[in-house]
Amino acid sequence: MNLVLPTKQIQSANLNHLFPHLDSLKLIKTLNYGTTSKVKLAKDNLTEKEYAVKIIKPEFQTKYLSTIEQEARFLTLLSIEGHTNIVKLVECRPKADYTKKNGTIKKVFALIFELAEGGDLFECIKAFGDFQEDIARTYFHQLINTIQYLHDRGIIHGDLKLENLLLGGDFSLKIADFSFASFALEETNVPVQRQRLGTMNYMTPEVLANMDSVGQSNDLFACGVILFLMVVGSPPFEKASVQDIRYRLIIKQQFSIFWKQFEARGRSFSEDFKNLINVMFAFEPTERLSICEIASHPWWHGKTCLIEELKAQYDARKQDFYNYQELKAKQMQKMKEAKALKKKEIENKITQPKLTSFYMKGISPLNHRSITINIDQEIKNRMNQNDDISKERVTREYIFTGYRRISELFYNVNQKTMFKLILLLSDQIFNNYKVHQEEYKIKGRIISDNDDFTGELFVEISHIDEDSCCISFTKIKGALASFYKFIEEKFQAVIDSTLEKLEEHK
Repeated sequence: MNLVLPTKQIQSANLNHLFPHLDSLKLIKTLNYGTTSKVKLAKDNLTEKEYAVKIIKPEFQTKYLSTIEQEARFLTLLSIEGHTNIVKLVECRPKADYTKKNGTIKKVFALIFELAEGGDLFECIKAFGDFQEDIARTYFHQLINTIQYLHDRGIIHGDLKLENLLLGGDFSLKIADFSFASFALEETNVPVQRQRLGTMNYMTPEVLANMDSVGQSNDLFACGVILFLMVVGSPPFEKASVQDIRYRLIIKQQFSIFWKQFEARGRSFSEDFKNLINVMFAFEPTERLSICEIASHPWWHGKTCLIEELKAQYDARKQDFYNYQELKAKQMQKMKEAKALKKKEIENKITQPKLTSFYMKGISPLNHRSITINIDQEIKNRMNQNDDISKERVTREYIFTGYRRISELFYNVNQKTMFKLILLLSDQIFNNYKVHQEEYKIKGRIISDNDDFTGELFVEISHIDEDSCCISFTKIKGALASFYKFIEEKFQAVIDSTLEKLEEHK
């Protein structure tokens, strides 16, 4: 039975900054964000067990109802058989109560999955780097065997990519997201769903050229891209098209030139690996390997890793990541202690609701600016007249769990100050943006310097304590590789350099 809080209790919950809820599940943070849905980390209030919840946005439920129901049917069928390498659907809730932070309740279509504690394979490679060939071979075995399992049942996944490959608690691979899955006709191997769906840089050249519908060959081509990314750590090409420089080398069979671009700085790959990739990426579909031929290839029969070896490799590299975070946390603590007295002095100076200068914890006012102006007013001038940065916003508390996203940055700056700082630097960071009216959240649009990438993302500032905050990023649209590149090379660079200048002018 669903429990609906009375209005007064909802208002009280808002004052206490409660998290949004899906029925009895507390929604802690967003794990992934798509055009039609978002995936959130959820915790059951009674059992304390964690799940991954996929929530279909209300505005897309009617338009994509058949697709949503089709995904639910696929996952229900596969979950009954319980394949080890397919993410398990725990429950489907077509009319779940989604209680937002402001207390409003909406009916949503939600899918509740087992939580893959290791996150997705893309974030894993992003955090720890590319895999050795024996580790990649182990996961490739699991991937191909699972695809054969699906194809034997006439199921085409249709959107295989690193982001849809998760790692379970036992370090096994788990295929997720069957939004674009379809059934293939037994004799012709033609999918019932004839639309070109999926992710462009994983598609076959014939699908990109609208010469064929998404079939089993597209799944195997995507597996080749995934294998390449696991071993090399970067994509083989932007898209399998004659217009793409790298893929044109494959079409012309100039493989030595193709691999030379990836073997720079002393890197090398086995000849068997390169040969397998060359054939899996063949321009002509008839020249590509079938699943049986892949399993007969010499590279397939090389060394693989046991679960214990995978765990040891993962733990060793994971510890390096956590050591870095721990060192950063210690440095933040030292900064807090060193600035404690100065912080008190600065806070005593703030007597007016509007600041005549821009203050940060332990940092002097921006007196070095050439023009002395009211920072709040400068930000407001750049925003819509209806936006008010001075009003009280709903604060999201950052919760430390065992699942930490790579797209999270931690700073020794309080939430409100960081929000103002990002707004102040918004023209340097985004091409255009929109500020959320009630939360510490900004929706930004970004375009790469050479105009070959356009994307959108959410930037949300969460409260940790009085002196620190977490900036989390959620991709709305655009390539994931470019999304992470933007975080590292542009957003973080602008924020860090600004903070350094503030330190210098104390």
